[in-house]
Amino acid sequence: MEAGAQGTHKLARGYLATHTYSAHWIVNESFSEAVSHFLQQERVYIDEEIDFMEERSPFKKSDP
Repeated sequence: MEAGAQGTHKLARGYLATHTYSAHWIVNESFSEAVSHFLQQERVYIDEEIDFMEERSPFKKSDP
């Protein structure tokens, strides 16, 4: 089941956040660079947020 994008509300509904991906082509070079710059910063935040939620998960962790 896909619980949808964004993670802050998922834990209360019984889901852990996961990375989601999409692919877009932006023709305008300056806008494309601006979006790329934003996404580089956003990836750091998202990784930290997912780690934060996983550390506080009430779910049992399985052994690999």
